[in-house]
Amino acid sequence: MSGVPVSPEVIDWACERAGKTVSQLATRKALKDLPEWRKGTRLPTRRQLEELAAALRLPLGCFYLRKPPREELRVPLMRTDPRTASKRASVDFLETVELMALRQDWMEEYRDEGGWERLPFVGSASPDDDAASVADSIRRTLGLTPGWQAGLRRWVDALRRLTDAAEDAGILVMRSGVVGSNTRRTLDCDEFRGFVLISEVAPLIFINARDYLAAQIFTVAHELAHVWLGREAAFDLRRLLPADEPYERACDAIAAELLVPKAEFHDALESIPAAEWATPEQLIEHIARRFKVSQIVAARRLHELQPHVLSREQFFDFYRNRVRELAPATQPSGGNPYRTLRARLGRSMTEAVATAALTGRGSLLELSRLTGFKIPTLLTFAAKVRSGEG
Repeated sequence: MSGVPVSPEVIDWACERAGKTVSQLATRKALKDLPEWRKGTRLPTRRQLEELAAALRLPLGCFYLRKPPREELRVPLMRTDPRTASKRASVDFLETVELMALRQDWMEEYRDEGGWERLPFVGSASPDDDAASVADSIRRTLGLTPGWQAGLRRWVDALRRLTDAAEDAGILVMRSGVVGSNTRRTLDCDEFRGFVLISEVAPLIFINARDYLAAQIFTVAHELAHVWLGREAAFDLRRLLPADEPYERACDAIAAELLVPKAEFHDALESIPAAEWATPEQLIEHIARRFKVSQIVAARRLHELQPHVLSREQFFDFYRNRVRELAPATQPSGGNPYRTLRARLGRSMTEAVATAALTGRGSLLELSRLTGFKIPTLLTFAAKVRSGEG
């Protein structure tokens, strides 16, 4: 049987893209001759190439190319540490962004057909605008009154309140810790904590649910700032710090004002009994309770506004010690796959998918691809959503 010649350059690119080596793949029985395919001393069959494509999560056609295809992340990945700026985005990250883009495209068409108007706040601000003014605009648009966190019992309630308010305003909020519906492919929050896809009809915020819950609220605030600035980006927010770039610094300042406004911060400090000023840790705990943010966010704000109380070095020490105690967030999952999908799609898209599936407004095949459900399961899901069971 004749074989198929494969470019060594394409094999190397495909392996690097998937984070695997030729020797690792060659331990599989079907791919044991991969080193020889790379050298050209033996040619793989089409069936063997299909095995390789599946192992590296690539279309079969890639291995018929003479040179690797150009593959670019559709949004810039803003990394806090410039030393990692040239690091290749992972396959899991690339596929997640592409899936969210497909969902956004579908929602844009769905909303256009429904007569949705453009959302006036998308791109309404500039990085040169006063951060407090932009944060106030976000609060007004989302219906959040000053001190909105004070009446909430836990910071997880604040996260839910913020994401619900964003959905009410027309922003899609999706949260997942896996690629699509594949629970064996978890997302790495060290690579990215979230990203934003801009649209005047259906702006989309994605939150990496592998991150600890207390960090997710800051990610949402940062992403909301991106929507107001009309700037697409993904970000790792290492140590909850932005990349050294004008838009990222602006989004960071806006997020801080949205969650812990400067004026309210000083009022909160004045209300603390003198006995509780003994250590920075006591102040951090008080701020975190008052604003329903993580102690890391509270510490960062204390350093920004009271550097004589908590220096930069003290903040980094606090961060390193505190982050070790934090486990990854519990994933939106469990025994009910319908509730899991609802969490991953977000409220707005869940309702739109259910309506489209039951009224014929969308192709069931396309909806199946967007949700990861087979058509019979999709229809069951839609029925449960409409009845309030899902």
